[in-house]
Amino acid sequence: LGTDLKIESISMSGHENLIDKKLVLTGDLIEIILLEILENSRKFHPTNKPEIKIEVSEVNSKNIIIQIGDNGISLSPDLLSKIWIPYYQVDKYFTGEVKGIGLGLSLVSSLVWQVGGTCRAFNQDNGPGIVIELILPVRND
Repeated sequence: LGTDLKIESISMSGHENLIDKKLVLTGDLIEIILLEILENSRKFHPTNKPEIKIEVSEVNSKNIIIQIGDNGISLSPDLLSKIWIPYYQVDKYFTGEVKGIGLGLSLVSSLVWQVGGTCRAFNQDNGPGIVIELILPVRND
């Protein structure tokens, strides 16, 4: 996905410890979710060249957590609370341009919520950028 989106800097950690875990969501749906999040990271980054860090870990025996962070823009608490709303576009508040129709993150949240997962977005602690946090259930088979 990084290559397709022309994102040069993506690092991933923690996944190597979860080889035996299988998510409730299919691989195709995970790809759609990651595509939407990574596309937003690139689109809203000041230079369109985000540095992405993906961290995966086990919450408990029933859930894993995926945190996808970038070094782009930070958002006010009000804007962060609205990013999951369909047709809501953060970009119009920064540049006046409206790229897309504001359905990407609402699609992500719908897919995650349908399987009993949760979504959260917050600003990076140590600099500019956003973290999208997904808690996803794993299959118990």
